[in-house]
Amino acid sequence: MSTMNISLPEQMKAWVEEQTEDGKFSNLSHYVRHLIRCDQERAEVVRLTKAKYEKGLASGEPDPFDAEAFKKRMRRKHRPFRTRNELNPCPSSPGRSPDQHNRQQRRGWFPPG
Repeated sequence: MSTMNISLPEQMKAWVEEQTEDGKFSNLSHYVRHLIRCDQERAEVVRLTKAKYEKGLASGEPDPFDAEAFKKRMRRKHRPFRTRNELNPCPSSPGRSPDQHNRQQRRGWFPPG
């Protein structure tokens, strides 16, 4: 292993020493190695993010987004939850079968009230 000497302002030196004194790290070298590993991981995340960004740019123009079509799809998809009895969670209420009520409870959906 190689050795390096670094100069730190007193405030930083005190911080580094505090990190080893409270038991988080066994010595100053372990703390510095930890910081370097964290920086390497962060740099890798930045590299991967940039690569994904470049890939997105290279993929061409985005498909147009039709907000009205999206709203219609979502309304159709979630229509079972929009019954006239949604404020009454009783499974025997008219307009809602016990099976419908049980499915909604399993999904974590509970009507307000």
